[in-house]
Formats: sequence, structure tokens, C-alpha cells
Amino acid sequence: MNNEKEYDMRDVYLGCECMGLDHVTHLIYWPPKDEDDDNELFFTVAAKNYRDKIFPYLSISPYDFKEYLRYHFFNRFGVALAYLFNSHHVHKWGILSSSDFRQKDLPTLIEYLSWVAGDSEETVDENTTVWLRGHRFNLRMTIDRYDKDMPWELGWEIQFKQGKSLWRRLKNGWRYIWGLASDEVHTIVTEKEAKTMKAMAEWVKKKNEELTEDEQKESKS
Repeated sequence: MNNEKEYDMRDVYLGCECMGLDHVTHLIYWPPKDEDDDNELFFTVAAKNYRDKIFPYLSISPYDFKEYLRYHFFNRFGVALAYLFNSHHVHKWGILSSSDFRQKDLPTLIEYLSWVAGDSEETVDENTTVWLRGHRFNLRMTIDRYDKDMPWELGWEIQFKQGKSLWRRLKNGWRYIWGLASDEVHTIVTEKEAKTMKAMAEWVKKKNEELTEDEQKESKS
């Protein structure tokens, strides 16, 4: 008879505000079997190189042409070169996929993070960031919003690993240019990282609830 304490793996897929299938986050939680085991929250995201445009859009408007240049394939060379000379350089929106959690998914995210972080509280603001370490790439968690009238968003972006040797940076940059990078980035969220991420998610949730209340008051006045 097996008297081993029962424990179940729990997992959930969280989408992005843009609803893109290549911006999905997969959380997997493994409860500890005994007191000697650590809580483990696996954090997996889809990784797609969005700098893949070759031909320009049919539209010739200045805005579309600017976006076309931003997503052009040849921009990969500039990204890799910047990383070669400065491994700590951070690219806005990441070098691969990035994602913003949907507002309705924040309670689920907070729940999963709480299983690792516990009930501790931490003070954060819009400038707080968390780095999650992967094998070839890191995830950078940030708080941002596109406009002062828009809701706050918690999201992640994929960045190169920092502090690598020149040879490793050359190799990682070469793989990035020619699309040889993995289609997923896997990380494990530590207790310290979970505490900060949980506080960030709660901060965003609270701020957006306050914005909604202010909007309702303005509509009634």
C-alpha cells in the first residue's frame, strides 16, 4: 500500500492582451512532497522572433513604413551586435516575444505566485523589474502602460542572458540572427522572485481598480 502523501501538479495557460497565440504563458506548480522539498513554479513562455519582415507592407503611410523597418529581418544584426559589445543592454519589447497579462488573469497569476511566495508583502512601484533566468535567454518582468489614460499592465519580455563570455555572446547572437533559438523559454520562479512578482501583480490590479472607480465617478458627474 502506498502511504505517500498525495500531491497534484497544477498548471494554467495565461494569454496576452493582444490575444496572440505566440504570447502565451504556461505556469506549472509542483507542491512539495515533504518539508525538505521546495515549492517550484515553472514559468514557460513562447519565444518567437518578431523581426521577420522582408517585404514592406502594401500601405505606404509613414507610420506603416516605420513599423516595417522596426520589424525588418536585418534588425536582428543590430540586436546581436549590441549584445556582443554590452551583454547588459536591454532592448525595449525584448529581443523575442513579449507579452502583457490580461487584467482578468491577474488573480490567477497572484494565486500561483502565492503558493511559492506565501503571504509576505513587498513594496513595489512602476519602476520595479524582476529578472527570471533561463537557459539561453532571460525573462524581464516589468510594469508599464502605453498612455496615461490606458490601464497599467504587467508583462514579460525575452532578453539575452547577461554577463556571458565574449564567445558565448557571439554564439547566442549568431543563433538569434538565423532563428536557431528555442521556441520556448523555461524558467523556475524562486521564492524571492515570486514575492516581488506577486507584489507587482497586486500593484497593477489595485491601480487599475482605482482607475475604473475614477472613470465611473466621472461618468456619473
